Amino acid sequence: MNTTCLLVWVVALLLVPFVIFARFCESEKETLFRLRKDGRSYRWIAARLGLSVYRVNKNLMLTPRIS
Repeated sequence: MNTTCLLVWVVALLLVPFVIFARFCESEKETLFRLRKDGRSYRWIAARLGLSVYRVNKNLMLTPRIS
């Protein structure tokens, strides 16, 4: 392996724990917004997270839109 390839692997392996940690630290509102931005329905999000559809809708209405 050349040096560049080795460096890319090291950086990739160091980023994996950071990505996992960032996902676990995500708030409920951030999770709802991310799933809705991915095209999921309110009903699907509610079933997946164990929330009511009303709560999902309410939290998404109160979440500022950051594109």
